[in-house]
Amino acid sequence: MLDLTFFAPNTIPPEAQQKTLDFWRSEGAVSAEVGQERVKQVICHASQDGQLMGVASGIIGVSRNLLQPYFHYRSYVAAGVRRQSFGTQLLAFSFDSLSDHFKAQPRPAAIGVLLEIPAEIAPIDPHLIWPQTGFIFTGKLENGAHQRVRYFEQVRMFARSQ
Repeated sequence: MLDLTFFAPNTIPPEAQQKTLDFWRSEGAVSAEVGQERVKQVICHASQDGQLMGVASGIIGVSRNLLQPYFHYRSYVAAGVRRQSFGTQLLAFSFDSLSDHFKAQPRPAAIGVLLEIPAEIAPIDPHLIWPQTGFIFTGKLENGAHQRVRYFEQVRMFARSQ
């Protein structure tokens, strides 16, 4: 059973930050410098039997080609448990939690979640909409990455002047 914990953007407590840094270090996931920069961006922990197995993080930013504010999502799953649906569970839980978080705001800072999947790991997948998560393929970026997006329900696009 996977235990999932959500932290609203930019609210991860210090003890969870340290757990994240230890996890990334033990996995060789990111450099110490990048870890220090990204740890405050963590929004979700995925644990099994008390051991951290995956981390989701990201930032709010405007997509260059979609021209709307999204939560730019990234995740890291422990090498030993990849291909066991942990990443899919982490993504689905993170999306639902972010959706609840942003919809509760008087003026949401993001209208959905954006994924940029690097070319070297972009799945060869004929589905325009991923069946398990509902993310929609929106095309390839200049760097070869695949872009997918999923919108929060009942959240509206921003006018270009906003």
